[in-house]
Amino acid sequence: INDSLEFTEIEELLTRATHTLNRYSSLFKALSYSTSMVGAEDYKYVLGCIRKDITEREREFAEVMAKYEKSSS
Repeated sequence: INDSLEFTEIEELLTRATHTLNRYSSLFKALSYSTSMVGAEDYKYVLGCIRKDITEREREFAEVMAKYEKSSS
């Protein structure tokens, strides 16, 4: 049995929690809270850099393997 939540379920829970928090905060004249922060999309840049590095390392590895296979035949 898999009891873990799907990403969409977690996202829905966070959305509902934020909505509830903002609704009650405004009732008590508090501030509203944002669901995003400065740099929230930075992970996409980081993942892109990691993907680029992995691709480059795989290319280098393929070159080394090609040289090795050529020299051993």
